[in-house]
Amino acid sequence: TVAVGKYVIDSTYITVTVTEGPSVRDFDKTKWEFHKKNIDLQYIAKGKEKMGIAPLAKSTLTGFDDKKDNGSLTIDDASAKYVVAKPGKYLLFFPSDAHRPNIKVDCDTVKKIVFKIRSSMVR
Repeated sequence: TVAVGKYVIDSTYITVTVTEGPSVRDFDKTKWEFHKKNIDLQYIAKGKEKMGIAPLAKSTLTGFDDKKDNGSLTIDDASAKYVVAKPGKYLLFFPSDAHRPNIKVDCDTVKKIVFKIRSSMVR
């Protein structure tokens, strides 16, 4: 029941973004990403989407935006694993994980809640 938007839980450590709509894309339209400062906790509240995960150590960096804490990279797909995220499950991506979200499965509309947790909070 949480409305779409960005919510600041703690201005230093935790923000939450709620999205709903046709955010999933065909596999070839998605990209690998990672974060240096934040842990992503991603929860699908409605619909389904496929997400990839791979060790960052098996990747090649192609770019990084410090302000957004978002990097792009290429991965040898042999080191990647894919899961279908759906309501009742969540995925947790650490700075050592590359992840590839928003891959279309069999529905167009997905409601997703993404928590960005500053990694210095976790010990």
